Amino acid sequence: MALLATGFGVTGHLAIASTPAEAGVSYPGFNQDGVYQTGSGQQRYTYTDQASRYKDAIESPSSVDGTKTITGQVYVQRYGNYKVHLNDAGFPPIPMQGVRVYAQWMEKDGSVSPIYTTTTNASGEYAIKMKDFTTETGKTYTFDADPNLPQGEKWRIWADNPDKDHLTQLSNYYNGSWGPRDYAYDAEIGDGVGPDRLDHVNIRYGLKPENEVMHNLKNVEENVPAFKLGMVRGDVHWELVKAAGAQGWSSGAAFPKYYFDKGIDAAAEDVTVYASYLSDYALEKIYAEPTSTFGSSAKTVRGAGWTIDNEARLQDWIRVQMAKEGQDKWIAETASAKVGGDGLFNIQFKGTYGATWNNPGTMPLIKANIDKVNNAYHKIAESPSIDRWSTSAGDAAMLGGNISKHINRDWLFVSTDMKPGVAFGTPWMTNGYMGLGQYNGLLATWQNNFNWNEADGIILAVYPDYVNFRVTDGKGILNSGVPGDIAETETSGLPNQFAGGVKYQIEWTDTSTGKVVATGPVVAANADGTIPSFPLKTAGLGLTKTTNFTATLYPVNAETGTRGTSFGVDTYTVIVGSRPVYDDVSVKAGSTGTSDVKGFDLTTTDEQERIPADQLDPKLAANEPFSIPGTYTAPEGYKVSIDKATGVVTVIAPADAKPGTKIDVPVVATFTDKTSTGAMAHFVVANKEDRNVYDPAYKDVAVNEGDPIRIAAPVSDPAVPEGTKFGVAKDGGLTGLTIDQQTGAISGTAPQVDKDTDYTVTVKVTYPDGTAEEKAVKVTVKNVPTAAETH
Repeated sequence: MALLATGFGVTGHLAIASTPAEAGVSYPGFNQDGVYQTGSGQQRYTYTDQASRYKDAIESPSSVDGTKTITGQVYVQRYGNYKVHLNDAGFPPIPMQGVRVYAQWMEKDGSVSPIYTTTTNASGEYAIKMKDFTTETGKTYTFDADPNLPQGEKWRIWADNPDKDHLTQLSNYYNGSWGPRDYAYDAEIGDGVGPDRLDHVNIRYGLKPENEVMHNLKNVEENVPAFKLGMVRGDVHWELVKAAGAQGWSSGAAFPKYYFDKGIDAAAEDVTVYASYLSDYALEKIYAEPTSTFGSSAKTVRGAGWTIDNEARLQDWIRVQMAKEGQDKWIAETASAKVGGDGLFNIQFKGTYGATWNNPGTMPLIKANIDKVNNAYHKIAESPSIDRWSTSAGDAAMLGGNISKHINRDWLFVSTDMKPGVAFGTPWMTNGYMGLGQYNGLLATWQNNFNWNEADGIILAVYPDYVNFRVTDGKGILNSGVPGDIAETETSGLPNQFAGGVKYQIEWTDTSTGKVVATGPVVAANADGTIPSFPLKTAGLGLTKTTNFTATLYPVNAETGTRGTSFGVDTYTVIVGSRPVYDDVSVKAGSTGTSDVKGFDLTTTDEQERIPADQLDPKLAANEPFSIPGTYTAPEGYKVSIDKATGVVTVIAPADAKPGTKIDVPVVATFTDKTSTGAMAHFVVANKEDRNVYDPAYKDVAVNEGDPIRIAAPVSDPAVPEGTKFGVAKDGGLTGLTIDQQTGAISGTAPQVDKDTDYTVTVKVTYPDGTAEEKAVKVTVKNVPTAAETH
């Protein structure tokens, strides 16, 4: 049953569906006044024109209760941990409609399915049918959704970020790579394993951090750590492996956190982490404002009955006030620290005087000390090392001559200087100032080891937003070639910032045996997120039958040399057999072109044979041996079809087809042993010479023997231009014909015949630009019996 898109609007605030066009109003972004706003009460975010980034991806929508199906939800999450879903009443996320989602599965032997895809519906749901696939070796695979042996399947589910200007990927199943890690069901899918299906494979987005809005970067300080208190501490790492069930902060422990395998995961060294907290002045303004301003009937801000939309309106209000009065008034401190080689960061604040924002603490007895406390109250300390940190709301205002100070940890924002292009697992997913125990409701347990004046154990995980890893023959054909071809790998989208601890390695294996064929060097990514191809040279492999090979891209911890979970897997088939041969065909704009099979070529030789079909061994399959792969989509405006019995490919070009346009149609031939081979039928749109623009056509005629022959002038649309000349090139046996050179009309006298006889007359048409072509017309001369012959 499909989920319903529910609007969680606040009182008097209508739930709406919004798009990036409403940025700064009902969609995250900057409004016309230049103030960053997220809006509230949105029913959904809607995206359009999400075309597939893979030319060979198969559109494969399914129903949410279908078999052989992967289902899930795509949404923008607003607080809470990773157990939050679209039906969660405490932290309702915002469904994303129109997002392009992809899925593949991999068999235990390394055979990889095609890429299947669909887009999310109005409820943010997707359902992808994982169709059976057959490899060129003739083996068919069926999706069982079973990682247990003997099936041993793994799968990969990922999505395109529809708005990188405003959103960042927060969480994805196995970070968009292959899982589960072991031959066992993974709790990360929750309760979502059904008969031949996976459910609740959710993809989460958060808001792209707006550092210049949320931090006072003009006055950022990097203080030397002096105390445990007054600090924000944690680590930032590249998550190269995920343990079974590890799903951000959803493990169910009291203080759940990201799984960090220090032997495999790599530090995001030199990343700058920023932390800011709101000032006492800001909190005075916030708590003095009626909660109705934020659409709430709660007695106090963040009190009982406070909703997630109340919080969104509060955060928008804070940014408006900050824009009016300046960050210096509203942000107490912005401090930063670099991530070290161990992945750790330690941000030290100087502190704001007072036990809390609204209490200086229990006053000392001596008036001079009271004056010192009052004079310091709400001010920022000169350094972290002077005075003392309060340990409770009712702490002493001064102790041992040291005035108490605090940070407003419940109004904290933490982010990094990482640029877009990475996925970032963080609790600060909404560009909001958050804190310990925030919001009433379930699933708020993101925080890690918060104490009175510190935030400890803040673990932020980074992984590639999108990695593309494909295999080609180096000639633009994906996933297959013939003996002697070189299989090339193409890799892009790898992290290219703060990733010195991460390197990569490509390995080739024989899919059927699992034997490693070739292992590439460990290399760093280039500045553009690519790595060099690690080719598989098929010459010399001694292949006697069609063979599949699997290429796997691994991240590698640069320090330990340990591999992480594969970032990409693709297959390459070396085809040993006979493939159909097609000649290149020219097709005119607005016309039809056909290309038939000219024979079959052995893939194991350099020369091109044209072996007749009846001499093949094995023979072609008995029924419809030819097909166009389901992954093929004809270019816009073109119609492409194939005769499945004969292999004849037909292309109809649109009237506005651009001359020189190439149309390559893939054809698969299947044989009696269930193996298959592939070939290309190449078409090209003819250049706009006169002969390729005009198409004069004669109508065939029939005439009795001895009667005059009158063949009307040919008709062309568009009409042939003035200056076109017509001449008889071949009379076909009809002697004495004359032709009107201006119009092409033909006349003559029919000969005597013993029986009805067909003649083909060929006319040469010469156009004003000097180009010429020949046109044919059939003349049927009918035998007329004599009177004697009729009696």
